[in-house]
Amino acid sequence: MNIHKYVSDLQLDVGQTKRMNCPNCGGEKTFTVTNEMGNLVWNCYKASCSISGANKVGLSVSDMKMLLSDVYDKTGD
Repeated sequence: MNIHKYVSDLQLDVGQTKRMNCPNCGGEKTFTVTNEMGNLVWNCYKASCSISGANKVGLSVSDMKMLLSDVYDKTGD
C-alpha cells in the first residue's frame, strides 16, 4: 500500500483531522491523519502497528488567505 497516496487522497483542509480504521493493521478507529499547515501527519495508535509519518502537501492560495485573515482578525487591526 502507498500510504502517502492514501493520506493525500483524503484531501483534508488545513487544521482538519480525520480518524478512521487503520489501512495497515485494520485497527478500528486507531488511525488519524491531520493537515497541520500543509503537512499531513498520520499514525496508528494500536501498539502492534508501526505505521506513522508525515508528508508536505503545501498550502493553496485560499488556505493562505484564510490563515492570514484569521491572524489579522485576532490582532484587531
